[in-house]
Amino acid sequence: MLQKIRIYQIDAFTDKPFHGNPAGVCITPQSLDDTLMQNIALEMNLSETAFVVPLETTDVESCSNFSLRWFTPVQEVELCGHATLATTKVLFDVYKAKAEKIRFQTKSGELIVSKREGFCLDFPVDLSDHVKKPASLLKSLNVPMAEDYALSRTLKMLLIRLASKEAVAALNPDFGLLSKFEKSYGNHGFIVTAKDTEFDFVSRFFAPGVGINEDPVTGSSHTVLTPYWAKILGKQAMKACQVSARQGLLNVELHEDRVYLLGQAIVVLEGELLL
Repeated sequence: MLQKIRIYQIDAFTDKPFHGNPAGVCITPQSLDDTLMQNIALEMNLSETAFVVPLETTDVESCSNFSLRWFTPVQEVELCGHATLATTKVLFDVYKAKAEKIRFQTKSGELIVSKREGFCLDFPVDLSDHVKKPASLLKSLNVPMAEDYALSRTLKMLLIRLASKEAVAALNPDFGLLSKFEKSYGNHGFIVTAKDTEFDFVSRFFAPGVGINEDPVTGSSHTVLTPYWAKILGKQAMKACQVSARQGLLNVELHEDRVYLLGQAIVVLEGELLL
């Protein structure tokens, strides 16, 4: 007999279909086998698919505490912002969760989400330290120069600051070289960012090492970007835009050792996996 598993596809950090970052969301009464979750993520072929299990009660509507894991098409990851936002959208607006706040138990600790100007994700801050210009990095990115380099302490994302939004938007990396650099340097993904006039800052995110050449909108990278730009701009609350082809908009706030990510999300597909 076929097993039916409900699954949703959500465009996160946008209020328009085909914008923001798409994520899969799969909510089941009990945890699925790791191999099955990886296969589903591969089948969905999105940057991440979230797997959610209610804790304490199997009634999703009344539950406020969930297990949450994220898989790319090739591996599990420790933190994913847009798939967390996508999950929040499904729980509050599809399953009509009654809780004011929802807690997720994850490999990055407890994450708390709530409704506020769309949805608010409460994530741990990821501070970064300045590093010397890594050899061959600029060649991999196809840019002549950069203003700053920093490596985040927790997620090991390598941040590169360019002079303008236009320079960030025009980036055309050599992903083969970038993947080789990532393996040799030991970082996990590349944040390229710049100060802006329309927004406080813009960015793009590349992660060829986990099978994602470019992530359209990346919540986790903003746990690095928020404290970085807060120090430079002298602001605790900022507007951010990830200038990928799909684009995504975020409001970010720094609260001591936490980062609040505020954004919208929209359901674009729902169906059943037949296994």
